[in-house]
Parts: sequence; structure tokens; C-alpha cells
Amino acid sequence: MAPEGASQQTAQGAALMMQFFLEEYAAALKIPDSTAIEALSLPSCEFCADLLSDFDRLEIAEGHLESGAIEVDATSISAAADTDTDNVVIVKMNVQQTAFEYVDAAGMSLGGSAPGEFAISARMRLDDSIWRVEGVVVDDL
Repeated sequence: MAPEGASQQTAQGAALMMQFFLEEYAAALKIPDSTAIEALSLPSCEFCADLLSDFDRLEIAEGHLESGAIEVDATSISAAADTDTDNVVIVKMNVQQTAFEYVDAAGMSLGGSAPGEFAISARMRLDDSIWRVEGVVVDDL
């Protein structure tokens, strides 16, 4: 599931897991299957809850993501341990999202979202030997 190195209990491992989480989100919406996103989200993560609600809406409409992707700018990634809390790493990265277009089972449009570039700051917590998303702040670039 996760990329090699994401299981490392290091800042680099946390960064790899966050990159996977963001890129997996769009891929999972195409199926749609929220299993990976749920597994990597802590209950305290409001950002994660918002992402998971997208899966709920698609399930009700029997829809999926027809087109769209999230790409992380690998050159922008930084990660550092939170000096105030054990087992927490703050990961920062820039991402580009192409336009998302959702469709129902009949191929009818369910709407979508515009493309954009964003700065992500994620709080990753080592939980049961897995980096999980505890919180995310998103700013437009």
C-alpha cells in the first residue's frame, strides 16, 4: 500500500506517508474506496473527515471521480519533528490539483472542483508504528 520508506519512524517516513496520502486520495475517489484514507487518518483530523465525506457523497450518488489528480512537488517537501510533542512530525509540501470532475453511475456530472496550487502543512503522528494524519492546514499558493 504505502511507498517504501513510509514506514520509517523518521521525519522522512512521515513525509513519504503524507505524500502517499494526498496522491492516494484522488486515486481512491476513482474507485471509490476510502479504505487507505480511513486507515491513515486519526479521528482528530478535521481535514481527513472532510475528505472522507467526499466518499460518503459519492456512495449516495453511486458516483466516482472521472478525472482529476493531485501531484506533490517533491522539491518542496520538508519535514521536522515537533519539538513540543513526541512522535509528531510537521510535514510541509506544495501540491498541484487538476480539475476534479465527478460523475454518477450513468455518467452524468455531479460537479467538480477547479484546479489549484496549494501549500500543505500536515501534522503527522506515529500511531501503532504507522504515520497517520492528525491535522492539515491548506493555503492557496
